[in-house]
Amino acid sequence: MVQRVLSAKDINHGRWGAIFAGLLKLPVLFFMVIPGVISIVIFSGMDISGLNYYMKTEAGEVLCTDLADCPNMTYPLLIYSLLPTGLLGIVIAGLLAAMSSSISATLNSSSTLITMDFVKAIKPDMTSKQLVRTGQIATLVLVLLAALWAPQIDRFGSLFDYLQIILGLIAPPIVAVFLMGLFWKRANGHGAIAGLAGGFILAIFIILSSIFEWVPAINEIHFLHKAPLLMLAVMVIQMLVSLMTAPPEEEKVDGMVWSSKIFRAEAKELEGLPWYKNYRILSILLLIVTAAIVVWFW
Repeated sequence: MVQRVLSAKDINHGRWGAIFAGLLKLPVLFFMVIPGVISIVIFSGMDISGLNYYMKTEAGEVLCTDLADCPNMTYPLLIYSLLPTGLLGIVIAGLLAAMSSSISATLNSSSTLITMDFVKAIKPDMTSKQLVRTGQIATLVLVLLAALWAPQIDRFGSLFDYLQIILGLIAPPIVAVFLMGLFWKRANGHGAIAGLAGGFILAIFIILSSIFEWVPAINEIHFLHKAPLLMLAVMVIQMLVSLMTAPPEEEKVDGMVWSSKIFRAEAKELEGLPWYKNYRILSILLLIVTAAIVVWFW
């Protein structure tokens, strides 16, 4: 998403794209949650032991007989029970195509980041052929790590819970560093790197603690509460490291840190635009729609 925003035609196109991407997140609630609720109503009490799905419990793996106990089977049960044969094949093909596309894009971005931001920085004299080979090796390693990690996902209850928990631990360090850099002139690169590294280490510790039950007190905290606590911890790390190291040069932060001067200059620039092209108005509308949906499902 960030790569595509940075490649926009101009700054307004980038703003509109980011806002539209935020808007596209809202229908996900209806695409993922509502069908699951419907399936619970339709298949409530139905014996699904024939699907041969085993769920992990404290006593070990147990054959799942009720959909309410194994939410990961909701989607397969829905499509296999309600869709005709021809349409079923199209839906599965589309699902596999979407998964392959997402995995390919993720692996490509990750291997490029490892190759260009780390390996090339360490060994700048590498040839193009060597960089390509490094990217291929990085992709292979990432695939193996993903395959080794996949069995652990079942420990988080459901795929949807896992997605929310992981995003709730990945996003806070990035948000914290971004906010500190945007609103605090004293923040520097050393603090940002320390904050991201510290947040990554804390996130990994929290995830492993939930799997291996290292710290029960941490495991008892809801993941929606872990996210702001993690963001606060990253802010503290970034602030301390920034204060202990040299401040950034004034010319580097001038125009990058938010100020009323920048706000007024931008407001003057947006005066001639109609409301549907003014990103501030579009942002407020998106916040209102998001708040309405949150209140509706509260």
